[in-house]
Amino acid sequence: MPWGQIPILETDGNKTLSQTITICRFLGRRFHLTGKDEWEAAKCDEYVDACNDLFTEWGKYFFEKDAEKKAKLHEEFKANAVPKYLTKFNDIQKKNGGRLLVGRDITWADIFIADKLARLEQSEGPNVFDNYQELKQFKQHVMSQSKIKAYIDQNDKK
Repeated sequence: MPWGQIPILETDGNKTLSQTITICRFLGRRFHLTGKDEWEAAKCDEYVDACNDLFTEWGKYFFEKDAEKKAKLHEEFKANAVPKYLTKFNDIQKKNGGRLLVGRDITWADIFIADKLARLEQSEGPNVFDNYQELKQFKQHVMSQSKIKAYIDQNDKK
């Protein structure tokens, strides 16, 4: 493990790649999930980086050990970070005019962000999307793609 942690991707027989986002970008390029041009590829990067910013805020409360401080950080997260990021992603999805965040075809960013939104929903509850219906539909659309759904269903059995 190059950085002493998971995940790692072993590919092409003897090549090892580390870091989650790096692996996602690599696979996105390999499987033509980066959008139709370099602009869409850059928007994928932008949206994933913004999603990571949201989860940096989430981690501040989630991993806090002190119960009183954790509760305060959680309230701040729900009052500030959730509306800031979910409103923006909801607007991006709506402005894109389809079911996705970038372009007309699914990208690695759509998959990455839908997965993160599913994790957010597990943490915060299904009401987290009450004010973000387009984003909720986006997550459901991506997660219902046949190969993604099959993967999720297979791993739910484990």
